[in-house]
Amino acid sequence: MNVEQSMAAKTNELKLSHVSAWAVFRRQLQNPLLYILLVTTIVSFLFGSRFNSLVVTWMIFLSVGLGFWNEYRAEKTMEDLLKKISFMATVIRNGTKLSIPFKDIVVGDHVLLYPGAVIPADLKLIAEKSLEVNESVLSGESLPVHKSLENKLCFMGTTVVSGSGQGIITAIGVDTKFGQVAESVASVRPETEFQQGLKSF
Repeated sequence: MNVEQSMAAKTNELKLSHVSAWAVFRRQLQNPLLYILLVTTIVSFLFGSRFNSLVVTWMIFLSVGLGFWNEYRAEKTMEDLLKKISFMATVIRNGTKLSIPFKDIVVGDHVLLYPGAVIPADLKLIAEKSLEVNESVLSGESLPVHKSLENKLCFMGTTVVSGSGQGIITAIGVDTKFGQVAESVASVRPETEFQQGLKSF
C-alpha cells in the first residue's frame, strides 16, 4: 500500500468522545450503594426517624452532585486541552523532508527523531545515534531507555531525550500501543475520596 492509499484508509488519531453532561450524570446514578441508601432512608422515614433520613438524603444528593461536577469538569478540561494540541512531525516522503501534523502520519512514513520530539506513532528504527527515549507515559519508568537497532521499537507518545534517529511507522492511531492502553483505561474511573467515605458510612 502506498502513502496515498494509506492516508485514505486511516488517520493517526485517537477518538475523543464528546463529553455529555447527561452521560456523566447517568454514571453517578449507577452506584448500587445509592439505591441501598435510598431504600434505607425511606424505611427510616416511615419508622419516624426523620432527622436521620434527611441527613442520608442530603448525603445522597451531595454525593451525586459532587461526583457529577468533578467528573464533568475533569473530562471537559481534558477534551478542551486535547483539541488545542497540534503536534508536528518531520517526515521524509518521496525524498522530500516535510513537517506535518501527527494526524497525517501514515504507516510507511519515514520519521526523523531529535531531542524533544514526541514520537507520533509506533515505529521501527532504521538508523540511530545515541538515541534515548523517555517511555514513562507507557511504563511509568522515568529513566530514559537507550534505543538501538537491536532494541528498535519506539512507541507513540514517548519522547526523545537525547540523540537522533530515523524510523519507519508501523502502526498508527488506535492500533498503537498507546492507543490500546488509552482504550483499555477509558472506562476506568476511580472512586473519589468522598465516594469512598460515603461507602464506609
